[in-house]
Amino acid sequence: MLDAEAIRASLNDGWARAELRVLGSVSSTSDIAWAWADAGCAEGTAVFAEEQVQGRGRFGRAWLSPRGRGLLMSFVLRPETGDIGPAHITALAAVAVAEAIEAEAGLAAGIRWPNDVVIAGRKVAGILTECRGARVAPCVVGIGINVNTQRGELPAEIRPTATSLAIEAGRPFAREALAGAVLSRVGRHYREALAGRWAGVAEQWARRAALLGQAVRVQTQRGRHEGRLVASDPLLGVELEFPGGERRAFRAEEALRVMPLRGGADSD
Repeated sequence: MLDAEAIRASLNDGWARAELRVLGSVSSTSDIAWAWADAGCAEGTAVFAEEQVQGRGRFGRAWLSPRGRGLLMSFVLRPETGDIGPAHITALAAVAVAEAIEAEAGLAAGIRWPNDVVIAGRKVAGILTECRGARVAPCVVGIGINVNTQRGELPAEIRPTATSLAIEAGRPFAREALAGAVLSRVGRHYREALAGRWAGVAEQWARRAALLGQAVRVQTQRGRHEGRLVASDPLLGVELEFPGGERRAFRAEEALRVMPLRGGADSD
């Protein structure tokens, strides 16, 4: 069982006073966090679970993780300005997760637009940001990281495209230290964004942008488009170059996902 006090001990002062709770099996940590947010909990309140039976990602996709193997968490943010929206929060959380993985596991992590953290092209973490209400509104950020999951524990259909820290490093990791590293970095980047210093976060995101220069498939609400990824921005979207040299930009609100093309088929 995750140790809440061990997580708290690894936090910096920016998050040290927030309420942290560790639960066993839940429907979804984000469902719990929303209940607390609606009840008026303080910003930074975070919930961790050993197991989710209805964990979700974008568009209602399931997030599967064996009990006690992953880091499953959600926390509440209350942006004081409408200038910081879900895309900003997803981006800064992705940077925080990538940085924490690099610091705690020594593994190079990239960010695949818009909300996946990858190691060597395989997904190791996902982020889901949900905000309710107009402009200044509470947001719940859900993060799932495959920490100590073994290859055989991954569902067969995602084994070619998913991984864990333990698989990549060949050893297990203390989830509490990783949790503290993630939250501390989220807090730092969130404060930077609120203070108008978004450029620094954007630079870190761009440095880790995955798939640039590679053949990809962009899924939109109207269809699929294949080409070479030439630009990727967490707020603006992505841009493809087609075989004839023509380029097309896909705005963040129309592009649903970006996946690599491997042997003529996407990896999803």
